Amino acid sequence: MVALKGSRSPKDREFDDAVGARIRHYRLGSGLSQSVVAQAAGITFQQLQKYESGDNRVAASRLAAIAASLGVPVSRLLGEGEDPPMIREAFAADELQLLSNYRRAAVNGKRALRMLAATLAEMPATD
Repeated sequence: MVALKGSRSPKDREFDDAVGARIRHYRLGSGLSQSVVAQAAGITFQQLQKYESGDNRVAASRLAAIAASLGVPVSRLLGEGEDPPMIREAFAADELQLLSNYRRAAVNGKRALRMLAATLAEMPATD
């Protein structure tokens, strides 16, 4: 099956999410705001937000500019070498799957998922 232009496979989405998480990790680790990094990279902070969330793919030229603004090699943002512990250990596989499903949901689906999660969080534990 041929993917429609603009659509991403789940594997592509997972990769984009990981690149975005690495950008965010290194930005926060450097104590930099999205505005500062975005300005240094020649983009808007809204665009950086979309990269960090994995909503938009990062072009190679933009990734190089972001890496330079963070003082890290592009290879780090692409996942070459070892991922920072925060990315590797922050989420269990089922949590990552939930996040991936949420990001693919339509706006009304996202709203319903947030309401469901809030309700479930208030339920007493039955362990």
